[in-house]
Amino acid sequence: MDSAPLFGKRILITRPKEQSAPFVRLIEQYGGTPLVVPLLKIRHVKNKEKVKETLRHVHEYQWLVFTSQNGVSIFFDLLKGPSVNQKIKSTAKIAVVGDKTEKVLKEHGYSSILKPSVFTGEALLGELLKVVPKEEKILFVRGNLAKDTIPKGLREQGLEVETITVYETVADKDKQKELDFLVKEEQMDAITFMSPSAVNAFCELVPYSQKENGRNLPLVCVGDVTGKRAEACGFSERHIAHSASVDGMMKVLIHYFSKKGSD
Repeated sequence: MDSAPLFGKRILITRPKEQSAPFVRLIEQYGGTPLVVPLLKIRHVKNKEKVKETLRHVHEYQWLVFTSQNGVSIFFDLLKGPSVNQKIKSTAKIAVVGDKTEKVLKEHGYSSILKPSVFTGEALLGELLKVVPKEEKILFVRGNLAKDTIPKGLREQGLEVETITVYETVADKDKQKELDFLVKEEQMDAITFMSPSAVNAFCELVPYSQKENGRNLPLVCVGDVTGKRAEACGFSERHIAHSASVDGMMKVLIHYFSKKGSD
């Protein structure tokens, strides 16, 4: 076991616990110790007045567009009235960004009629522009960190779009004490980030006096956008996984520690 590429390495996983199981198994399989500390939490928007007003008129929209699982869940949780639900079923066409979002939609009793073959906002925008006539209204359901790619692109082509922010992604301050201990006592050998918002949360939660300990650790993150955010936050050693998957992250971790061991 001591010949495993991650033997004795303690790897911080910052994504939600319910999404971390595959990552945990792989780290353990390769001899490492996973440390799961979710840094983000999802909450309903504090100011719900606009949300409530929009939902009262939800039947006026011919299209609902969802780009996240959280957006689907919270949107339909807010729609408690059966009369409103029925109006959605009978009038609205629903578009989703990918399989995971579609799965949650089906759990709420709805089906999508549009899903791009490539699961990105840009691809969904392209598909919407092909099928939505200008006389139909679109409701874009989002979180506070969602990009404006889709609503902006639709408006530029003359389509009528309303955006509604139903949830916020924020740093989970309940994790601050645990994270502070890991950083202060140097209990980690590497940190993994799946999003720029997770990087922001780390920098918000770790006390200023301990930031250098964390920023000097090797960092593995998904994609250039997350990598650039980590650079802006002062992380000195960044390794990019260009495949947005657990397998992609593992390849980078194994390569890094194998190379380090041979130096």
